Order: sequence, then C-alpha cells, then structure tokens
Amino acid sequence: SLVAVIDVQKILGNTSVLPEFVSYDRCQQTPTKSPTHHSDITAHLIPTRETMNTLLSRTNAIFAFTLSVLAALTLICALSTTFKAYNTSVKDVKMSTTKKLVKNVADYSAGRERNDLGFISFNLDADFAPAFDWNTKQLFLYMTAHYKTKANVLNQVVLWDHIIQRGEPTRLSLKNQHTKYYFWDDGNGLKANDNITLTLSMNVIPNAGLLPISTVPSIHSFSFPNEYITKNA
Repeated sequence: SLVAVIDVQKILGNTSVLPEFVSYDRCQQTPTKSPTHHSDITAHLIPTRETMNTLLSRTNAIFAFTLSVLAALTLICALSTTFKAYNTSVKDVKMSTTKKLVKNVADYSAGRERNDLGFISFNLDADFAPAFDWNTKQLFLYMTAHYKTKANVLNQVVLWDHIIQRGEPTRLSLKNQHTKYYFWDDGNGLKANDNITLTLSMNVIPNAGLLPISTVPSIHSFSFPNEYITKNA
C-alpha cells in the first residue's frame, strides 16, 4: 500500500511542497521511495541562485532604487521653495518712460474703425539674481500696461517680455527700449489719458514644483499727450 508522508522540514523551508509518496513492505516494515520524487516535480518551481542573481535582475533592482531616490529628491526640491516670496527678493527696480506718443489709425486686422495706438520707450534697471536658487530654471519677465477708459473699467495690455535662463546675466540695464508688442486700445481711450500704469511681473520657471507668478515691486505711471501725431513714430 502507498502512504502519503509530508516532510516537515520541507514545509518550513518552502511554501510549495508536494507530498512525497513512500511504500511500506508489510513484512519488513522498510519504507522505500516511489519512482516519482518530490524534487523532480517541483525543481522547476523553485528559483535558483542563478535565476535570482542574473545581470537583468540586478539591473532592474538598481534602476528601481534610483528612480525612487530621484523622485524623493524632486519632491524635496519642490517643497523647499513652495512658500518662497520671489517678488520680495528682487529689489531696487527702476523703471521710467522716455517717449510717449499716440496715433489714431485703423487696425485692419480687426476692422476698419480707427483706434488709438500708443508708442512708448522705457528704461529698466534691475538685478534678478536673488530670484535664482537651486530650484529656478529660468525667469519669464513681462511688462503690462493698466489703464481705465470710458468704455472699460480696467484695460490690460502686455507690451514687452524677456527670458533670463540660468547661467545668463541676471542684470538688465535697458535704455530707450521699445515695446515688443503693439499698444492698441479698442477705442479712443489713450489720447489725454493721464492714468497709464506700467507693472513688471515675473514668472519663475522651476525645475520641479508650481509656477508662481509674482509682481515685481516697481510701478511707473505716465500720461499720453493730448494730441495725436501724424508722422511715423
């Protein structure tokens, strides 16, 4: 007769154990193993040292560990500058206007009606080095004109922008700089307007984290003339 005997030592050492069949001789009471051995059945199910320590397995473990470390460092870098006030770090910003003209021309891209078109030149002197830290990749600066007209309570027009990348000179010293974009009004609200305000904003592009937009503490106000110009500006 055949009796199923389970080796306790194999159960403790392996999670997948099949019973080993042995036969007993009724006369001699001497157990003899059956031709089908347990080791032959489960040999292909147990990982060997050769399969666990292959080059591919070691490379996969190192790669997974490296990604985990980089993710943790990226999170720490992002959190370290989350609450930093970049707008107060840049100081002593000087901004002024040197030329202020206004024309009344037709904007054919929008229609045939005549609208006010402003022309200004400005001076800007500022050092943006304090805005660069270990998490700053580049700065995006842009100048905006804010004014009020009879048609609109608030008008905002972006006139100029500039990018400062890491490693480039951080100090700007501009003289008689022309605007990069047209100063169009959707009506006739620029002539004799004495409440034009220029503000300089800064968008910090980080290596990791949020994209904070801050207004640099520098405001300049000026007035447009009371008459249109007819010659080219």
